[in-house]
Order: sequence, then C-alpha cells, then structure tokens
Amino acid sequence: MKNRMLMIALIAFTMSLLPVSGLIQNAAATEKPQSHKVISVTTEATVKAVDHEKREVVLLGENGKEITIKVGDEVKNFSHVEVGDILSVEYIASASIEVLAPGEGEPGAAAMTSMSRANPGEKPAGVASQTVVVIMTIEDIDLENQMATLKSADGKLTTVKPRNPENLKKVKVGDKIMITQTESFAIKMTKEPGKK
Repeated sequence: MKNRMLMIALIAFTMSLLPVSGLIQNAAATEKPQSHKVISVTTEATVKAVDHEKREVVLLGENGKEITIKVGDEVKNFSHVEVGDILSVEYIASASIEVLAPGEGEPGAAAMTSMSRANPGEKPAGVASQTVVVIMTIEDIDLENQMATLKSADGKLTTVKPRNPENLKKVKVGDKIMITQTESFAIKMTKEPGKK
C-alpha cells in the first residue's frame, strides 16, 4: 500500500515539477511529449562544536545560523570530526517523463538504491542514491477538462493534469508513459582550509 501511494505521489509530483517550456521544446523534435528536469542544491556548514561521546555536532551554516545534530551510528568515522571541519552537502534530483513507442515497456514499477561510505579512518563521507521508474498506461484523455487518467500495473487509476494541456493532443489512449525520478545526496566532511 505504501509503495502504491508513493508511486501516485511521485507521478503527481513529477508532472507538477516539469516546466511547460521543456515540454514544448522536446515535443517539437519527437512529436510525443517528453521532458527532463534537474535540480541541484549545494550547501556548506562549519563544525563549531563536537561532542564525540554524545555523538552531537553543532554546525554553523552559510546563513550564520547554528544547528545541533545528533549523529547516528551509521556514521562510522564520527571520531575523526573536529572543530573547524567543513561539511558539504549536495542534493541532486532529476525527473523525466517519456511516452514510449508502441510495444516498448510493460506497466510496472522498479526502484534501485545505492550507497557508499568513506573508508575507515577517513573523514565521514557518503553518497546515497535512489532511482524509481514507473511505467503506466494512458487509460483516458479528457481534453475538455485537460486531464489524463493513468493506469498502473495493478489496475489503480490516477488522474493527472499536465502543465501543458496541448500535450494531451499528442498522445492517445493505450500509450505507455515512463516516469523516472532519481534523488541523490553526497555528504563529505573536509578539513578547514590550511589545517593539517
């Protein structure tokens, strides 16, 4: 049940994110609507205080605000964190929608997760990534109300309103839509510049 709700939320979220300009631009080249959107955010914070016994760290953000974080046991190299270290966090999210050619793909969903961590003795670092791919079938197109109903592999129906309603004229009932969303976090702790 949770996975099904996640898929529905993912589809609604992905379709609402996609810019109209991207849909129009890509649609002209392929005749079938498609779009790809990438969001990237990077931030840094400096370690102001650290308590290795309590596994707490006080970070000073780029905006001057402080935050105290309780560090879980999954951070294996926490003992190497020192005052003045710099924490860098990068978040990247991408979402794409593609109308598949006839005969391509079968309705369904798949997810892949990967994770890597720093080697023992190094400053804490890690990368985590998750990709979710959902293929649904267009069950109904309502041009008057600018809506489309999508059917998942288990028969659940989801009604969506695309940002560019003109794209509804470029698809037909029975077409399959592939929605791919990838999220990744990269976190690393580095020494203060000039510190050995």
